[in-house]
Amino acid sequence: MAATTAERQRAFRRRQTELIATLEQENARLRAELADALAEVQRLTTQACRHPAAAVEVGTCRACGTDVC
Repeated sequence: MAATTAERQRAFRRRQTELIATLEQENARLRAELADALAEVQRLTTQACRHPAAAVEVGTCRACGTDVC
């Protein structure tokens, strides 16, 4: 039996909804991964920075963003 136009439209909308949900999950996963990577970069930058005099501006190191006394 052939599917009616309404049935095909419902199936199409269902597939689109499933695809959107999958993409939203992947987006959330990638955002979390990016946040973790940025935190690691910040940690490594802070760890490696020796606060060069040229980078210190008004008590803050522009290289790593930490306060310098």
